[in-house]
Amino acid sequence: MKSSNLFNNILARTVFISFLLSAFSLNSVSPEQKTYIKQSIKSLINNVDPNAHIGVEIVSLRDHECIYQKNRDQLFIPASVLKLFTATAALTYLGKDYRFITQILSDAPVTDGIVHGSLYIKGSGDPSLETKDIVQLVSNLKELGINEIHGDIVVDTSEFDTMHFGPGWMWDEGAASFNAPIDALTVNHNCVKVTVSPSHLGAAPLVVLTPSTNYMGIDNQALTSEIDGSPALRIARRWLARENVIDITGSVELESVPKQGEYTVEKPALYAATLFKELLAQASIVFRGTILKDRPVAKNAHILASHASEPLENLLKTMLKNSDNLYAECLFKKLGKIATEERGSWQTGKKALQGFFENVLGITTDRYVVVDGSGFSRYNLISPHQLVMLLDYIAKDALLLGQLTPLLPLAGVDGTLKDRLKEGPACRNVQAKTGTMTGVSALAGFMCTKSREPLAFAVMINGVTKPVREYKLLLEDQICTLLADLE
Repeated sequence: MKSSNLFNNILARTVFISFLLSAFSLNSVSPEQKTYIKQSIKSLINNVDPNAHIGVEIVSLRDHECIYQKNRDQLFIPASVLKLFTATAALTYLGKDYRFITQILSDAPVTDGIVHGSLYIKGSGDPSLETKDIVQLVSNLKELGINEIHGDIVVDTSEFDTMHFGPGWMWDEGAASFNAPIDALTVNHNCVKVTVSPSHLGAAPLVVLTPSTNYMGIDNQALTSEIDGSPALRIARRWLARENVIDITGSVELESVPKQGEYTVEKPALYAATLFKELLAQASIVFRGTILKDRPVAKNAHILASHASEPLENLLKTMLKNSDNLYAECLFKKLGKIATEERGSWQTGKKALQGFFENVLGITTDRYVVVDGSGFSRYNLISPHQLVMLLDYIAKDALLLGQLTPLLPLAGVDGTLKDRLKEGPACRNVQAKTGTMTGVSALAGFMCTKSREPLAFAVMINGVTKPVREYKLLLEDQICTLLADLE
């Protein structure tokens, strides 16, 4: 698996280096080809949905000339293509080697293996923290000879505000993992994994919670049956009641394979602190205090252990390849924290991205709306031209281009484009960010024609009632294939 990923990364970098090299040796797209593109895209739109609100811009990266445009300056809900702006701003302001640091501190001395005071867990917004990282932090404490804590566990989440969900997010998205709450102390994507397996006929199925924790309750009312689906198995968290309880109902077929799902938790910082407390017990570190939240680290506190995330470049790969909302929003708030020297929040993150739009791209605030970093909000509005301006900016900076493009999904290979454009000239050619919501679809990125002309493109579709996958396959993908086939 690792060698395959390495090959894909090398391939991606090679594709885009070839884009740059080709710019010195080829002619622009001819007037005849522009006419052909215009007529072909018009035909594609008419065949799919002539009444759809669609915006498109295609630009040559060799001479920066517009090859085709339709409604390029109109504003659209971008969905996850907005992550392109967040990623570029993060690389610009934080740098590819930036790391989030999670710390364990104490406000009292450690003598004879006893912490004579409280332990503090200070989160910095790391979206990638996992159980294994907390295990390592506990192991670090054990290596210091600590075997007893006389104070409390205090959670410091002051890096970010306490608004876990963004403006314009839909209230009824439920407990799906893509709707994870945002907090300065995050672990396991602020989710638990539930695995349900058949047991004995007529008995309740087996349920495994990962990680194993008392923070999430299980109410298992399901049965193991001979026939699957009568009634169907249902796994759901009580998100409307904001309870950390998983309800399991229905039936599981006796011979069926295990069924899995990931579900968000309420109050994610307390989830992380509870895991920390449980892991202390597993390591035979005695703790009899309580967990206290939203209290800053004492001024006299000293660091006992710390964990550094992987470099930003690796985090962005997860964010862009998998279109991870949690990663994007943690970066959005972190950018806000650094830009304003205030708590990371939806407001400060917005200010940080506004600074990037205006100071780097020259786009003033009256020409777009951005309220989060992932594109999950339906308040966001940007234009195809603004997306292409960003792509053109990236392409003009060889260092930035080399850092960012390998992190994008590669058509037919990985990420959210793994199952699209698997054959033909666009396969392993198009490297782009996808965007998907109910009634919304978008695709923006880089590719080259058969004659090796490097292109930047953006396709944005809003307000449609048919399944958006139809627009992806029959419009976005067909436009990419059309362009890739140009000689």
